[in-house]
Amino acid sequence: MIIYHPFKDANHCSYRIISLLYKNNNKIRDEHLNFMDFYYLFPCQIKNIDGWPRSNSKLARRISTIEDTYETIENPRRIFFELNIIRRNTLAHLFSKGILSLIDEYIHLNIERIPTSLINTLEADTFRATFEFTTIANEIPKLAIKGKKGLKAKTNLMEYRYD
Repeated sequence: MIIYHPFKDANHCSYRIISLLYKNNNKIRDEHLNFMDFYYLFPCQIKNIDGWPRSNSKLARRISTIEDTYETIENPRRIFFELNIIRRNTLAHLFSKGILSLIDEYIHLNIERIPTSLINTLEADTFRATFEFTTIANEIPKLAIKGKKGLKAKTNLMEYRYD
């Protein structure tokens, strides 16, 4: 039996990137996009971010209600690394097509290059209306990436000691 997972699907990666950029006023820092893409694929992993959000906060209570998926991720760091390779290739393709551009360390979505049918699909996507997506799209970009209190340290998905 063949089981599909969007993890290694470059087309789904394109969709995720465009979806996240479309939600965030068409621009995101590359470093944040790495984490956002990972949590888009594995939203239940948001619960594993150490020290975020503050315990007993409204956001922390909502995050604790995110259901676990049927899949078990034994090595999230390895998956994050492998996903980064796919994402880099996908970003290069989207840059080459003029769908994305890099301006002042932000990846920008050139909305005029997106077909209307894709915009309609994005707006009809039920996942985009969920608490998980809203948290990924709105809260992750607010967090620092580097240092002992950054996303690298809190998630343990990347090395942070040499930042």
